[in-house]
Amino acid sequence: MSTAMMPTESQLRRIADAVVTELLNKDLIELNGARDALRDRIVTTLQRNFAQELELEDEAEAFAKTHRREMVGMDQSKVVALVKQRLAKERGFIL
Repeated sequence: MSTAMMPTESQLRRIADAVVTELLNKDLIELNGARDALRDRIVTTLQRNFAQELELEDEAEAFAKTHRREMVGMDQSKVVALVKQRLAKERGFIL
């Protein structure tokens, strides 16, 4: 299991609120009473993104664990990071 942590929903709500506020302050969007709906969509998107990243991390850790004997002397955390980057690139996932 990965060591990365998923932010709490309240943390994500604060981030989403800040994003919506900035977009409004810079006149990049107009909302007609749909602020909460936009915030909720941003929260859902962030949750999905963090969940996908955790899946990548778990997959990278599993790969490193099954190939540990082939990588004697290598820093396992670096191996996991490199595998995670490769998987992300292959899948078009931005870390």
